[in-house]
Parts: sequence; structure tokens; C-alpha cells
Amino acid sequence: MQSNFFKYQAHFDSIRAIAVIFVLLYHLNKEIFPFGYIGVDIFFVISGYVITQTLIKQFYINKKIYILEFYIKRLLRLFPTLLTVILVFFFVYILIVPYGDFEYLITLKSAFFSIFGLGNFYFFSNIDQFNYFHITDNSVPLIHTWSLGVEEQFYFIYPFLIILSFWTLNLFKKKIENFYLVIFFLIIISFLFFTTNHPFWSHFYLPFSRAWEILCGSLIFFIKEKNIINFKKNK
Repeated sequence: MQSNFFKYQAHFDSIRAIAVIFVLLYHLNKEIFPFGYIGVDIFFVISGYVITQTLIKQFYINKKIYILEFYIKRLLRLFPTLLTVILVFFFVYILIVPYGDFEYLITLKSAFFSIFGLGNFYFFSNIDQFNYFHITDNSVPLIHTWSLGVEEQFYFIYPFLIILSFWTLNLFKKKIENFYLVIFFLIIISFLFFTTNHPFWSHFYLPFSRAWEILCGSLIFFIKEKNIINFKKNK
């Protein structure tokens, strides 16, 4: 029987709505709502919680994590919506906004990299053109896909981190509380990347300096559900 903690977390919808409002207000007027961009940070924390819940549900039921199945479900959940948004954008938005050849080229490139979950790396590699706080929404309309790229890259690595951690805990007969320390350590490392002024590691477009927010959501899940999750694994 599945425990209640595997059920859909309906209260997250309200938190997501608040996050969306923050982001919309920020883009409507950055001077009046200068901190509205924290809505993206809220989404990262929620994503960390939800993706951890998904993986632990699979582990709880099957005593193992099926990585390929996890990837397929993520792909089916994200890709159709992303592709629809990009197609609708090209057929509607570009027809309305007067673009030159250079803007069309930028938009095509950003769409291409965004489809493959690499939009954030594309924007970072051309940071002189794509400084998030110094551009207008019309000039680079797909700039917002950078956050989806960060999440997708985290999804690619995170299942292996979970499996490796569980295997290590089992090997050394350690309790799950030791796993909290592992996550907390990774949060500190990522946060240090975020707060430094290194031209590569510390940029907010990149997963290295954004992982701490997603991992915070993960840590919240483990601490919240520590009394009802059975992590014993058959050899």
C-alpha cells in the first residue's frame, strides 16, 4: 500500500501560482517589483521536492530506481509542452513583432538549444547578448527557457546521485540521517558556487550554482518524511 506522502501535493499549486505572479510582476515592471524573479527560485525548490518524491516512490515500491523509465516520464511530461510553446511562438509571436534577420537567427538558435534542454548554456555562452537583467522580453523571447534547462540537467544527474548514496549507505550500514549530511554538503558547495564571482561557476544560468535550491527541496522532502520511509534494501 502506498503511503499518503506519495500522493499529489495539491498545496504546491498555490505556491506555484504565487511564484508565477512574482515573475509576471517582475516582467511587467522591474522597478516596482525588483525581486519578482525569486518566483523562479521558488519553482526550483518545489521541483527538488517533487522529483525526490517521484524517485523515492519508485524505490519504495520496487526496491530499485529505473533510470530509463524516469527519463522517459520526464521527457513525456516536459517535451510536448515545450515543443508546443515554441511552435505556437513561431507562428504567432514572430508574425506580430517586427524582427530583423539577426533577431530571427538568435531566436532560431535559442529555440534549437531549448528543445534539447541546453538553452541556459547557449545564453551563458553568449552572455554579452543575453544578460537576463539588461534585455527586453521582445528581443530574446525564449530567454525564459533557461530555467527549464537547469531543471532538465539536474534531472539527468540526480537519479545517479540517489542510487550512489543509497548504495553507499547500505555498504557501510549507515542510517538515512547520513544522507541528509550528504545533501547538506552538496547544498553548501553549490551555494558557494552561487555566491562567488567566478566567471563560469557562479553564473545563475548554470546548474552548478542553482543546484542548491533544487537540493533544498530534496532535503525538505527527506526530513519531512523521515519517519515513514523504509530505506532497507534487499541485497
